[in-house]
Amino acid sequence: MQTLYTTSFWLLIETVSPAGRKAIQEKMTGKNNPMFGKKVSAETRLKQSQTHTGKIRSSASCKKQSETMKGHLVSQETRDKIRVAKMGHKFHGNQYTQKENSH
Repeated sequence: MQTLYTTSFWLLIETVSPAGRKAIQEKMTGKNNPMFGKKVSAETRLKQSQTHTGKIRSSASCKKQSETMKGHLVSQETRDKIRVAKMGHKFHGNQYTQKENSH
């Protein structure tokens, strides 16, 4: 049922004027947001993960996300963390794999 609500909510938002969107955004920001200060349980996170696992995004969705992220700057600290996390892994095609131990 929550999916229906979420979907219909976003369909409603798309029909609202920019000024109306701004008002809704301000109403749902910070302490006014129903989820403000709440933690999502491990069980809920697992359900969300299972729901999204294997989901194939449309090319329009990929393009939209790409446009959104253009110009997004990542700090040197974050880049270093990513580099360290990927150390010892080899890039094959479109994913990293664990390097084989040659000892």
